[in-house]
Amino acid sequence: MTLYLRGAELRPDTLSAILGAKPTRAHEKGTRWVTSAGSDVVERIGLWSLSLQGEQADIPRMISTIGCLVGRAGIPVTELPGVDEAFLDILVIATADETGGGTCELSMAAETACALGQLGVPVQMTLTVVVP
Repeated sequence: MTLYLRGAELRPDTLSAILGAKPTRAHEKGTRWVTSAGSDVVERIGLWSLSLQGEQADIPRMISTIGCLVGRAGIPVTELPGVDEAFLDILVIATADETGGGTCELSMAAETACALGQLGVPVQMTLTVVVP
């Protein structure tokens, strides 16, 4: 599960101070870096993201953790300084069965769904089955 905050004027240090957390990934617009293939990259938008990992049973705890983090700001996530876009990405991965097939599902209690809605950000869910 990853919380993404993006914006042209986003300053990661400012958001870290407001949220009281260190991001998993962060950069300002205009940050330059070189890929392993030697290509120059210039970031076109600022980013502050926090990733939490766990099993499907950990989803309520992860949503609660992000909710507490967002609650520290005292204002909606979309009103944080420099934030133009915010969303939560939930990735659920299942392992394929011996024939290469399988299903992947996500279920959550009503309380968890309510807590998710209270975050006030769009949610993107990716469900995938992978072959080991």
